[in-house]
Amino acid sequence: MSTKLPEGIPRQHWHCSWPQLFTARRPFNHRSRETENLPFIEYLVKPSEEADEDDGEEYGSNEDGGNEDEIDDEDDVPSDEDEDEDAESCSEQSDVRRFMIGMVGEVDRLMSRDQLDLVASFCEESKTETNESEKRKPVALLDERCMDGTMSDKRGFYRPYPGPLTCQELRERLGRKRFRADPVKDPATHAIEDEQHDAARRIVFITDLDSSAIEALVTTVALTQAPALQNLFYKHLTSTASIGVTIKSHGFQAFTLEFHIPYYVLRNNQIPRRDARKKPNGEPLRQFWELPFLSMPTNSKPTPTDERYYLYEAMTSVGVTGNDHWIWAAYAFVDTYYDARESVDSYHQMKGWRQGRADPLAAGKIDADQPLWDPRMYFLKVVEIRTELVLMEWSQIMNKIEREVQQYVWCGGFVSDICALLH
Repeated sequence: MSTKLPEGIPRQHWHCSWPQLFTARRPFNHRSRETENLPFIEYLVKPSEEADEDDGEEYGSNEDGGNEDEIDDEDDVPSDEDEDEDAESCSEQSDVRRFMIGMVGEVDRLMSRDQLDLVASFCEESKTETNESEKRKPVALLDERCMDGTMSDKRGFYRPYPGPLTCQELRERLGRKRFRADPVKDPATHAIEDEQHDAARRIVFITDLDSSAIEALVTTVALTQAPALQNLFYKHLTSTASIGVTIKSHGFQAFTLEFHIPYYVLRNNQIPRRDARKKPNGEPLRQFWELPFLSMPTNSKPTPTDERYYLYEAMTSVGVTGNDHWIWAAYAFVDTYYDARESVDSYHQMKGWRQGRADPLAAGKIDADQPLWDPRMYFLKVVEIRTELVLMEWSQIMNKIEREVQQYVWCGGFVSDICALLH
């Protein structure tokens, strides 16, 4: 597992331990709540004076009054000249492009130079091709809860489960305030929103990530989650294999755990299942190949069937990002275009490991109503389960090909072909 280390921290220390500041509950004041409730793309277009005020405000003060946990440092604060130049083009850019660009200077920190254009172009080109039936299709599941005070219920304090969501419904849900207003600062607002618990632990599951789903996220996630989502989008769309931990080394420190695994699945269909998502060049985002040799007649099946075997590209991406063990969010993007086994409707109807609601990130093997509250344990459990699923798909491919080859050889196909060549 690769780890990006903050400057000035001894390498041997970071290889052996998890930063202690994440294991203790960090101060979370009124300004902190406002920052987490403000979408990143709205933060980008705030008036410069107000943005500077926010950047200078501590995310949560320590006892000595220091600014160790500032929401950002001077490197993240754009200059007045840079902001004036960007303001002119801001209105002409799509939300996704503005999100990927981020604050001035951040483009140099991207993993790849084409990260910005690839993600933005994918959304801008495919947005016009999305039909109405696709927009009405449920593609997401959402679980939001918190662990305030002493819990007598392992479920914690949770918001009502909305069931399967379309991209528009997901956008509306994520657009709600993640944290209630501070009762000391704003008692009236707190009284009105008191029925909605904080969404300190947020789980988002999305199938067949497309432009609409990406827009639902980029228009709602906060500043602290933006870097993690930028990276998740790029690696998922490019089928980049990766696993790693990132600890933000400047400004307000946050963590990101990520896992990306491309693989193949073998399915038999009468007609192939095509991925409706398109790259900017018009090609499907994921490819498939027919394997006709798996449908050839043999002694055990003398006549070919109408079904054909197809090898489909697939990708699973999981990211967990947060401020500490109390405030974090997990995202999973899973390809399901080739069958409905992992559709949101399937998980909605499925019972979890202990007959509760199924956690889709863990393929239903974790009970969503018996949640794992530690983000590291949750991430590792999800990675373990998702890796087992990929291994199962690979085993299915190998076993099928091995059986067909053996059957072909031992049932005389190989011998008859040799005799035909000799004559």
